[in-house]
Amino acid sequence: MDQVTFLETKRLPLVDIQAVPALVLQLWKEGKAFGIGYFPENESVKISICDPDQLIALKRVDELIDLQTDYGFAVFPFNLEHNQAFFIPNYESSLSENELPVELKTRNSLTEDSGSGTQPDYFQKQVAEAVSAIRNNQFSKLVLSRNAVYDFDSQDIQSLVGNLFVHYPNAHITIFNLPENGLWISASPEILVQQVGKNLLKTVALAGTMAYHGQELKGQGWTEKEIEEQALVSRFIKNSLKKANFHLYEEKGPATVQAGNLLHLRTDFLVHSTDAEDFGKLADALHPTSAVCGTPKSEAFDWLAQHEDFDREYFSGCAGPIEPLESKLVVLLRSAKIADEQITLFAGAGITGASDPLKEWEETEEKLKTLLAFTSN
Repeated sequence: MDQVTFLETKRLPLVDIQAVPALVLQLWKEGKAFGIGYFPENESVKISICDPDQLIALKRVDELIDLQTDYGFAVFPFNLEHNQAFFIPNYESSLSENELPVELKTRNSLTEDSGSGTQPDYFQKQVAEAVSAIRNNQFSKLVLSRNAVYDFDSQDIQSLVGNLFVHYPNAHITIFNLPENGLWISASPEILVQQVGKNLLKTVALAGTMAYHGQELKGQGWTEKEIEEQALVSRFIKNSLKKANFHLYEEKGPATVQAGNLLHLRTDFLVHSTDAEDFGKLADALHPTSAVCGTPKSEAFDWLAQHEDFDREYFSGCAGPIEPLESKLVVLLRSAKIADEQITLFAGAGITGASDPLKEWEETEEKLKTLLAFTSN
């Protein structure tokens, strides 16, 4: 394949998956704002492209209600008070005729001694404080996160994206570039909200983590702590549905699912929708979910703001394509940010009263391996 071609439709343009790595590198070099979403259920890639001055700033998730007749890509940070949300309208349906290289580089640009970010002692201290707060009945659950920063040659973006699709074909892959906020890449198992036809919405409760070693997915020995995490997230979703006046829904699960080198517990909720505005209303009710924040959510959100040692930015936010009847927002887990010749990797862990600080550090290490795998070969 020598150049990118688009399948022209009335919807967002579709892109050949093999062209995505080179396309990302080209658009990044041109300074374009863009959003790309990969859907493993039908192996389709949707894209929205515009110039940076055409970005539309958003203040709230429910502003999606006014965008439901538009075509583009929405990006929301974890904390809307600290970071800007954007809508990337699709103003470009074709690219230049320049040929794009499709051969991937094979070198790994991360150096072993370049890592920095959240330190083990600090993270484990925060876990211990979180466990204490939970045992004192301040919270049922807290979701602590950490980051790791490495030097990175931005010319290896093409290789990184190519490896991502190879290593994680079953993940919801989200790639977006905000020239003032960096290039973001996520391989996530979790949907925030998805429009499934005219009268159905889907959301997911995801919690619990264990390493995957090629074993059968059924009959996994989940611990009481992991089962409790899953139950809390499911309860949060059901309470959110009730508060937002979504009373008709179907619950399926929990079941064990694979995401890269990890296993999770997942429950699907199929919500009956009667109004075109329901997608935005449900997204607003859920974001950020307790799966990335904690329970009760508002108090957990405030506790995290005081205790985490970095700004999550778009990690644990949400992003995805917005178009009539086919909108989809994915929770930005297993995320990486590329900016200023550095790559920042993010991961989180659900903390309960039964959590062990060292084991929680090791869990985040496993999650970061998911990211490190697609920065190397």
